Amino acid sequence: MPERHAKLSFSGMGVFILQKAKRTKRDKGLGQQRGKGGYMIKLKNISKSFEGRGEKTYAVRGVSLEIEQGEIFGIIGFSGAGKSTLIRIFNQLEEHDSGEIHILGKSINHASHSEIATIRKNVGMIFQHFNLLWSRTVQKNIELPLEIAGVPKKEREKRSAELVKLVGLEGREKAYPSELSGGQKQRVGIARALANKPEILLCDEATSALDPKTTEDILLLLAEINQQFGITIVMISHQMEVVRRICHRVAVMSEGKIVESGSACEVFENPKHDVTKQMVVSDDYGVTASVLKEYEQEKGVRYANIAV
Repeated sequence: MPERHAKLSFSGMGVFILQKAKRTKRDKGLGQQRGKGGYMIKLKNISKSFEGRGEKTYAVRGVSLEIEQGEIFGIIGFSGAGKSTLIRIFNQLEEHDSGEIHILGKSINHASHSEIATIRKNVGMIFQHFNLLWSRTVQKNIELPLEIAGVPKKEREKRSAELVKLVGLEGREKAYPSELSGGQKQRVGIARALANKPEILLCDEATSALDPKTTEDILLLLAEINQQFGITIVMISHQMEVVRRICHRVAVMSEGKIVESGSACEVFENPKHDVTKQMVVSDDYGVTASVLKEYEQEKGVRYANIAV
């Protein structure tokens, strides 16, 4: 069998988050917006297909999941698994073909355009490639959602100043995106996503374009935001280490379906599905000796110098 040298260990839950965030003063009284059991997002048999060259291709197929208030939930899978399509369904940037979806206790299926717009104000989104306006300064990029919402100028400026401080960009308010590092650009993206004080924050491969040190800094910032404000965070990633470090629970996607889910500890220490095992082994994270032995037998691959 081919030999691969790896040093693997499992350190349990993400180092930044030890428990789900509690409600803060800001979100007390908003309970009427949440579903029974405190679910912020609830999906039942969600499917989404695309037509091309006379063929229908399913990006999401029969997905059901529930994401709780105040948790950081990870959705992970290889490229093409359907992760990004699924997260765009959450805020209806993509409309689903079938199934039921509830956001903040409200059904999206029969919602009007104005109702969806209201829900979107409570759902911020962070993108892999930042999606900043290059002709706007840091401050003006952060203010953009507030401008669209018709918030008065003085209130916009006050809110943007608060967010600049929160994400650690003091002194860079007048800088343009071309003058910022990748990590600073993503901090602007995070601040902009928080401008309308959302209850849910969607992160679509938010750290994939960043180096390891910057990735760790951004994960720490997201963890602090979750703890300080009680915001529910959904992390889409193909990086096992990102999800392992920060998420309370995780769902693994393959070919548009959720093939495994559970607490981050359970999924990474004792992966059940073949796709999960492939991801754990390929990223060298959270692999136990028993998993490696089983995987060696299944795939004919030998792992050497493994620390468990």
